Amino acid sequence: MKRLPPVGTRVRCLWQDIVGYINQPLKDVKIADVWTEGKLVKADKEFLVIATSQYIDDGPVDETLGDYTAIPRGAVKSIKPRR
Repeated sequence: MKRLPPVGTRVRCLWQDIVGYINQPLKDVKIADVWTEGKLVKADKEFLVIATSQYIDDGPVDETLGDYTAIPRGAVKSIKPRR
């Protein structure tokens, strides 16, 4: 991953996810390629957080309720701004 878009930007993130297999042939075992699209709301040194939905409420901004995906930086293949 080269450079991140600024926090608050709508992004499309391509990343790789862990997959568990039970009682499956070894030849079928692999990681999953995933894309997530939403607003980049946090960029920590270990992981990114993308909001796919946020709920409107009267509480403080830092207590925003929403649907979030936390993605380890090492799993990110690319992240690009979207319009």
